[in-house]
Amino acid sequence: MKLYGYPGAPNPRKVAIFLAEKAIDYEFVNVNLAKGEQRSDPFLQKNLLGKIPVLETDDGKHLSAWFDRQRERASIASVARP
Repeated sequence: MKLYGYPGAPNPRKVAIFLAEKAIDYEFVNVNLAKGEQRSDPFLQKNLLGKIPVLETDDGKHLSAWFDRQRERASIASVARP
C-alpha cells in the first residue's frame, strides 16, 4: 500500500496515524506541493482533483475517489434533512 502526501500536511498525517493504529504497512510517497506535483499528469491519474492524500492499494486502486464519494453523500444527506 502507498500513501501519497506531503510531509506536515494534516490530512495525510491522519491517514498515516490510522494505518499505524491498524498495523498496516505502507510506503509514503512524497507529493511536493510546492513544486506543483499534485497537478502533474501521473498524479492526476490517481486523483482527478489533484488533492492529497491518496491511498493506493497493492492492486493499483486509488481510494481517494471512494472517500470523495462518501463526503459527497454526507453533504447531500445533511442538506436533504428537513
